[in-house]
Amino acid sequence: MTKAKLVRTVCDALQLHCGGAAAVVVGHSLGTCMATRLLLEQPRDVSRLVLIHPNSFLLGLPDV
Repeated sequence: MTKAKLVRTVCDALQLHCGGAAAVVVGHSLGTCMATRLLLEQPRDVSRLVLIHPNSFLLGLPDV
């Protein structure tokens, strides 16, 4: 699954679960990369972003 497809799948699940409202997204460790990608690609779907122990050294890479 591509990163774009994964983000779209997560957004679809959030829309279904939240009824179209933006969600608070929490990421831990490597999950912070996915949470950040979700915010960057679908900012309307994220009301707040919480990063716990982020792998911040990876966030600067263009393909994370």
